[in-house]
Amino acid sequence: MRILATVVVALAVVATAPAPPSTVRARVVSWNIQALSSGMDGVLATLRTLEPDVVALQEVDLRTLRSGVVDQPEALAKALGMKARFAAAMPYEGGEYGIALLSREELTDVEVLRLPRQLQEEPRIAMRAQTVIRGMPVTVINTHLAADWRVKDPPRLRRDQAHALRDWVRSPGLPTLLLGDFNCEPGSEPLGALGAVATRLSGDHKTHPTPEPTRAIDHVWHVKGAGEVRVLGSRAAMSSASDHLPLVVDLEIRRAASK
Repeated sequence: MRILATVVVALAVVATAPAPPSTVRARVVSWNIQALSSGMDGVLATLRTLEPDVVALQEVDLRTLRSGVVDQPEALAKALGMKARFAAAMPYEGGEYGIALLSREELTDVEVLRLPRQLQEEPRIAMRAQTVIRGMPVTVINTHLAADWRVKDPPRLRRDQAHALRDWVRSPGLPTLLLGDFNCEPGSEPLGALGAVATRLSGDHKTHPTPEPTRAIDHVWHVKGAGEVRVLGSRAAMSSASDHLPLVVDLEIRRAASK
């Protein structure tokens, strides 16, 4: 009888569990934080003001000597009351250097894509994870494409990286957002390649370099194929905490209708 009662209670809990909302509003931020070279306080102050649901961070250190052996993603997440997941692009000064995702809810099912390289320039990656935004399950992807520094043919390398990324993000099962520092501007060939599978949401806001940015190289996208996204607003937020400004996008996300 005790076992039967337990089963009945469990079934009742499942039966009454709320369904995910059909539509939610969300704020997402993409920000290259330059390994917190200007300190953590400015980044924290900016993110506290912005109150994002999800943050994609590029140029993040994990226990490197130059950053005082600090776990940067975990320190930021703890201070903000968020969850963090880190993906290493390469080892660096006794630790690792790469990208990170922060979310108000847990980040699960993390996958990492190593992007193409030409020679021995800095390796680049993309990371994908699932999380929940205000009750709605979503997939978020963070990436950082090649810069011009120490690269033989930067436009060609970014094109190859964008093609690899394009093939990796196809056919999402959940509403999927792609954020990052793409190191290329609207109208460029790499962004054109991504446009075959995703819709850019973030406008042409100039984010680099601070304090007077001239380049729109940070972007937020919605991957086609699952759910709908409507842009409520976008901007480059003012901050002196990095050589990039944080890119902020407010969204309405609608999940795909059940078939």
